[in-house]
Amino acid sequence: VILSEQTLYISDTFARTKAIDTIYSSVTFRDVTDLLDKYNVRYIWVDDRVRNIYWQGRSDRGFLFLATYSSGHFSLVFEKQDVQIWEYHGA
Repeated sequence: VILSEQTLYISDTFARTKAIDTIYSSVTFRDVTDLLDKYNVRYIWVDDRVRNIYWQGRSDRGFLFLATYSSGHFSLVFEKQDVQIWEYHGA
């Protein structure tokens, strides 16, 4: 977990918030995977809120673009209604 109620009071909250923005919005594979590795992230949650905030509802931008076209590094492990959970397998 990069950011949750439990992490709001730690010293690097701003850095973690910036990391989340980068993970969801960047299409640079290395930038995203470096952060996923740094924070030991294995699963990435995507719902309509994330889609609207980071990609204006589109699925060909940011993380979804990387997850879809980075063969073998991500897999869709859950999908129901507007929620998707992607598993990160490492760079």
